[in-house]
Amino acid sequence: TPQGRWVTVLTSMLGIGCFGVLTGIILERAMQRRMKKMKGEGKFTGKGHLIIVNVPSYPETTELMKELDHSPDYKDIPRVLIAAHLPNQDKEIPHFLSKKIDSFIMGLPSALETLKRANASEAKACVLTSSPSDPAMDDTNTLTAGLIEKNWSQVITVMACSRAETLGNLSTFGIDGGISTTDLQMGLLVQELEDPGLYQVYSELSSNSGGNQIYISHSSVGSWEGHDREFSFGSLKVAVIQLNLPVEILGLQREAGEKPILNPENDLILAPTDHIVYMSRKRFDWLKNNGQILQLINKMS
Repeated sequence: TPQGRWVTVLTSMLGIGCFGVLTGIILERAMQRRMKKMKGEGKFTGKGHLIIVNVPSYPETTELMKELDHSPDYKDIPRVLIAAHLPNQDKEIPHFLSKKIDSFIMGLPSALETLKRANASEAKACVLTSSPSDPAMDDTNTLTAGLIEKNWSQVITVMACSRAETLGNLSTFGIDGGISTTDLQMGLLVQELEDPGLYQVYSELSSNSGGNQIYISHSSVGSWEGHDREFSFGSLKVAVIQLNLPVEILGLQREAGEKPILNPENDLILAPTDHIVYMSRKRFDWLKNNGQILQLINKMS
C-alpha cells in the first residue's frame, strides 16, 4: 500500500541517518583517543608493563624497541613511554614510534603525578635512557628511579648514565642497575686497538636480535633440587660439557650488585647463593636441567 511504502522509505532514511551519526561518533572518539596518545595527554591503566623514560633521539629509541622485540622476558609485555619533551621540539610522537608502544605520557618523569599517569605502581620494570649531549639528564633519571624505588620498590629500575660517576650513586637510591656508556666506549676503544675485531664480538653479545648473549641465572645454586653437597666451579663446567648442554659457563655472581667473578679458579667451591654467569643463544632453564647436572657431578666426585 502507499502508506506501507512511505513507512518503509522513512524507516530506511532514519536507519541510514542513525548509522551515519553513530559511525561519525565512533570515528570521532577513535580520533580523539589517537590524538591523546600521540600528544601524550592520556594515562595508562594496564598492569605488568615496561616503562621507558626519555627519548634521547628517535634512532636510539627505535633501536631500544628493536632489542626489546627480541627479548624473551620483555618482548610481549606492554610498553609505556614517558618524556618531558621530544626531539626536534615535536609536539606529537611520530607514527613509526607510536606503533611500538602501548601508551605515551608527556610530562616530567620525576613528577609523582606523571608516574601515576603511567601506572608505575603496577609496572614490571622501568628503563631510563640518557644522552651524552644532556648530562643533566642523569640527575633527573636518578631522581625518577629513586622516586619509583621509594614508592614501588618491586619495580625493577635500570638506567643508562652519560656520566660514569653517576653509577656510584645508584645504590644510594636503591636503583637496581645501570650502565655507563662512556666507560663502555672508552674501554672498547682501547680493546679494539689491542685486538682489532673485538668490537664485533661485543656487538653480538650485547644484542638480542641474534647470536649469543650473556645471561645470569635467575635461580641460585642453592635452589637446585637435590643440592645437598658442595661442588666446584670446574666440576660444573665439566658436567655441562659432557651433557652437551647449549651453554658456556663464564663465571658466577655472589651478591646482587657486586661485580661478577669471571673465569674463576676451577677449584672454587660454589656457595648456595651463587648465580651462574653463562653464554647461550637463549636463556637456559637451570631449574629444569639441574637434576642431570648434579647427578653427573656426584658420579664424578
